[in-house]
Amino acid sequence: MYLLYYILRPENVSCIGGGKQIFKFSQTNLMQQPGGKSILAAKAAQYHRQPVSQIFEELLLSLQYHGFIMIEVRLDGDKAYMIEANPRFWGPSQLFVDAGVNFFELFLREYGFLEKTPASFSENPQALYFWHGGTVPVNGRPPVFFDGFEQEYSRQVLPFLAQDVYRRSDTAALFVEYF
Repeated sequence: MYLLYYILRPENVSCIGGGKQIFKFSQTNLMQQPGGKSILAAKAAQYHRQPVSQIFEELLLSLQYHGFIMIEVRLDGDKAYMIEANPRFWGPSQLFVDAGVNFFELFLREYGFLEKTPASFSENPQALYFWHGGTVPVNGRPPVFFDGFEQEYSRQVLPFLAQDVYRRSDTAALFVEYF
């Protein structure tokens, strides 16, 4: 699972966050390039609403952390292990934008690039992310599947293809121009 947070500086909470300091979202990874490379398929998740998220939130606030942070967590039974934390947003950022949780707007507002505070987030729990172009085997190694997605892939590929990052109307022209 991936947890993504944007934590406002305390002095900006009242003017930007409306009393809220932590904005959060999560995703379930379904397919990834071999060797831990790029995420190829993911879906919105609710991990950020579970107790495991609260543990990381308290840790980050105790460290006076602010800004983006992406935390990868692996579960082993009822135990959660943070395997990495990166001070950036995750690669498939189109997922959180499509899910109605636009962290970019928060970041741009906090640093003065937007005058208006972003509208409140309205999460779309059905949001999907897919990058079909990345599914080509790397050094002869096929993509890695998670959460039983390999068995579901043939049945679920059409909804994911509809969300392919390069099939979108706002990126199709980039695909044609650069590829």
